[in-house]
Amino acid sequence: MSTHLSAAPDAWATLGNAYDNDSQFWDAWLQCCRRGLPDLQELAVVLADDADIGPFLPALMWPEADGVSPQMALLCERALDIRTPLQQVQDGRLLLALPLLVQGQLHGVLAAALPGNSSMRFAVDWLKWGMGWALSRQGISSDEHGEFSERLLQALDLLMLVLGEQNAHDAAHAVVTEMAVQLGCERVAVGFASRRHIKLKSLSHSAEFAGRQDLAANLERAMNEAADQGSALLFEAGSDAAPGLRIDREHRLLAERFEASHILSVPFSLDDDRYGVFVFEWQCDKVPAAPLHLAQTLPPIVGRMLLDKQHAERRWWQRARDAARGEMRRLFGPLHAGRKLFALCSVLLLLFFALAHGDYRVSASSQLEGAVKRTIVAPFDGFVAAAYARAGYVVPKGGLLARLDDRDLQLENSKWNSTQSQYLNQLQDAQAQSDLSQIQISIAQSEQAAAQKSLSETMLARASIRAPFAGFIVAGDLSQQLGGAVKKGQTLFEIAPLDSYRIILNVDEADIDQITVGQGGELIVTAMPGERFPFRVSLVTSVAQTREGKNTFRVEATMLGKHPKLRPGMEGIAKVDIGERKLFWIWTHSLFDWLRLSLWSWLGW
Repeated sequence: MSTHLSAAPDAWATLGNAYDNDSQFWDAWLQCCRRGLPDLQELAVVLADDADIGPFLPALMWPEADGVSPQMALLCERALDIRTPLQQVQDGRLLLALPLLVQGQLHGVLAAALPGNSSMRFAVDWLKWGMGWALSRQGISSDEHGEFSERLLQALDLLMLVLGEQNAHDAAHAVVTEMAVQLGCERVAVGFASRRHIKLKSLSHSAEFAGRQDLAANLERAMNEAADQGSALLFEAGSDAAPGLRIDREHRLLAERFEASHILSVPFSLDDDRYGVFVFEWQCDKVPAAPLHLAQTLPPIVGRMLLDKQHAERRWWQRARDAARGEMRRLFGPLHAGRKLFALCSVLLLLFFALAHGDYRVSASSQLEGAVKRTIVAPFDGFVAAAYARAGYVVPKGGLLARLDDRDLQLENSKWNSTQSQYLNQLQDAQAQSDLSQIQISIAQSEQAAAQKSLSETMLARASIRAPFAGFIVAGDLSQQLGGAVKKGQTLFEIAPLDSYRIILNVDEADIDQITVGQGGELIVTAMPGERFPFRVSLVTSVAQTREGKNTFRVEATMLGKHPKLRPGMEGIAKVDIGERKLFWIWTHSLFDWLRLSLWSWLGW
């Protein structure tokens, strides 16, 4: 059997028309029960083929079609044995079992399981209506049951009337007017609770009652009188004071001022905050038993539907308020131990984070650079003869990096060497002839040739490109340019030392005001995520730059200690130690800063 919940109007219509189809009838019956009792946990209907004789077989089991819990099964058996309604609270659940008795004959049992804090009176009222439909479905034919079936159909008409209206106000007016007609009442009124006080909602045969404030005020006082006592209150003109502890003073005043001979007030409720009262008034010597009985049994069901409709029309702030109230009741009322434990843990965590302190650190992306970076350029125009190192190599001081083609330089050096020898021979000849002028000329020419020779020797030495210090080649690769031309001053290599680094931090502008020179921190590079490298901030620049869509500031830090595994160009995440702050502030200050900026931008606050 399907337990799918279709729309409520379809369920009520099906319930009244599906007597010939078991599956449709019980499906609609179950939907109506779940609609009236949303906290329903288990439901069972056991019916007999022959009254009192049996066999008693299950007609409906929910939520499991093959059976119910052992506690409910035992309660059903006891109710069948002693033919008496039973209730039991066990494991935080309220179990109810109602025997289906008609004229002393036992036709079965109806049992339900609800949360332990459910209203038993309302649950019993609703289940009694379910019993009526179950008996009607069995086709029990007696005058008494015929009248009962007629009352069920009248109730169904009223429920369909409620569901057919667009809003709660129209539904309430249609229901009280129809009740007045069906029950022969002079007036029928309904009121709903508002801040613990009943307010008149609708009056039969009158769309507006603004001009009848005296009647409305008296009706509200009578409704509150019945609601405060929590049960139906019947007043008959000429009768003495209500028996026992019952109070009917407001009902008596209402009857005297507006000439009503009989007044019946019937409270109904959905929960502790949602309840109301129906007031029925007759002007006759004696009210027939059937309308009086129907007036007493209709309000719990019809009133529930009206409250449901009104509840569904709440505004958003009312929904939020009611949700907050419901949550508070669960937290501070009985049961819901898991929710209370969760709330307690949340409060303790909140207090801990609000009072506890922790280390506040500013995080920033970072790159590693050498403290010094030497650029090696081509000493002269020439061609690459050989390459011995490239970017990524670690080279010692004076290590050979590359060599330029020096053949032209060697020829030039040989030329100037020969020229110098020639000028020296001329000098000797001039000295032998005592030619003073030629001696001066030869000396000058010899010195010029020596200078040119020294220059060519220096250029020959520079043809071998060597590392000025031990370090790491950051850039430069001539292995792909062998035989290629290079220009004087062209960059060939960039070298950084291995024992001296600086860290470049790109700090977000929202955090730059927290950074000062001298603060410490730690760096983790992508290549070695398991190691931390300490540093100290050495420079905070005031120049901003855009990186990945964010405005950042350049901050420089000095690496503390020597770390041979590090290499210039490595990237990672650096965290600068700012000091101790409250944990709550650490985790929420960014959000509050954003809110302040947003409020300033939008509202100018």
